[in-house]
Amino acid sequence: MDRQKLKNRLGCMANDLEANFHVVVGQVSSIRNIGRCVQTAGLDLEGITLEPLASANAVLSQEEKEAGVALIDIGGGTTDLAVFKDGIIRHTAVIPFGGNVITEDIKEGCSIIEKQAELLKIKFGSAWPGENKDNEIVSIPGLRGRDPKEITLKNSV
Repeated sequence: MDRQKLKNRLGCMANDLEANFHVVVGQVSSIRNIGRCVQTAGLDLEGITLEPLASANAVLSQEEKEAGVALIDIGGGTTDLAVFKDGIIRHTAVIPFGGNVITEDIKEGCSIIEKQAELLKIKFGSAWPGENKDNEIVSIPGLRGRDPKEITLKNSV
């Protein structure tokens, strides 16, 4: 039998056992704190799942994992990555860079407040290269009776 193709090894016999592991390292104190918070809320903690794996389980089908897929989940404070091939997790990463950094960049680049920067990002932001927003201009309401500020989308999002 081909070792690479055999997924369910239940009932098979062997002389040798080999395995590849996906090891995740984290602070034990942080994990325990999460457990205590859940228990303090009156809930039973069944287990803890790494964020990229939880995201993958929520949105990917087994067929997608079999075909090979990279899931990127851009959250508020972190960006999570999970890479699958042949239905097996091949790589995970949690990068301390998320949507809040993008909002902060828009805020500073356009000299506007954070609330306006977040609204600009949500309403007009796009990673789709096909969108051409070079000539689009949006008007940001002025604060305390000041005139509105016009910003080109090319420079802001």
